Amino acid sequence: MQNIIFHIVLTNQCNKRCEYCDLDFKNNVISKDNIDQFIDYINKNSNKYWEIRINFFWWEPLLEFDQIKYILENSNNNNIIYSIGTNGILLTQDKYKLLKEYKVEINYSIDTETFSSILKQDYIDFSDKNFHVNFILNPNTIEYSFSILDIIHELWIININILPVYATIDWDKNSLISLKQIVEKCREQQWAKHNGLSYYERPTSDVEYIIETNGNIYQDIHTHLWFIKQYEIIPQETRDNIEKESYIWKINNIENDLWEIQFCKLKSLYKMSLEIAKNQGFQTNFMLIDKILKLLKK
Repeated sequence: MQNIIFHIVLTNQCNKRCEYCDLDFKNNVISKDNIDQFIDYINKNSNKYWEIRINFFWWEPLLEFDQIKYILENSNNNNIIYSIGTNGILLTQDKYKLLKEYKVEINYSIDTETFSSILKQDYIDFSDKNFHVNFILNPNTIEYSFSILDIIHELWIININILPVYATIDWDKNSLISLKQIVEKCREQQWAKHNGLSYYERPTSDVEYIIETNGNIYQDIHTHLWFIKQYEIIPQETRDNIEKESYIWKINNIENDLWEIQFCKLKSLYKMSLEIAKNQGFQTNFMLIDKILKLLKK
């Protein structure tokens, strides 16, 4: 038995429009039928896996909090770990209480524009091991990040992920120097757990899937197909090939054996996407950013 990860896209909308965001915004939301089919699969097959992770991610999942609540309350959660990625603006005390009750790992993203939200949410237990802050570093506003890092430390937030914007904005020499200074400053704070989120890390699982709002299931690669689709200079034929290879089936066929997807297919997709990313103009800075982030792990 192994672990399995499902990234569930509840909506293709967001309450923010960040300059570095590469997502397309549509009024799509996942249907209750798709949710019910997924829950039914989880409840029937949970004994196949050591651990199941259900991750509410991309766009803003708190826009569909009722769907999150429904999944938490109706899935057999004996061996399920839940997580959510959110900008936190829509988080209320009642929502936080429910997430904490089900031990949902909260990945709360802040940047130089939205960090003030977390200051108003004094009901959050910053020492909770399931609470993480993703500090998104924008090279265009990185000079403001030093003071925000001070605020993070003043709040005694234990788990901090340093997440530079990789692909949508260029990093010049000065911003790379500032990034290195921020990483060094983080290392000085011994009481906090810092993690640099590296682009070139290996895929986290050979059984990792994305369930889209329309019920399509894709095999995830760490360099996800949405991350690839943002580049206009990538030939359409290449994009189509990645999407075709990533697509598995509709959620109403989820009873098919997910283990039939061979790991060699994942490796092929990963290699293809990695080579594309490495050859995209300013993205040659990826290597330099990763080298800086690795300082946090020493």
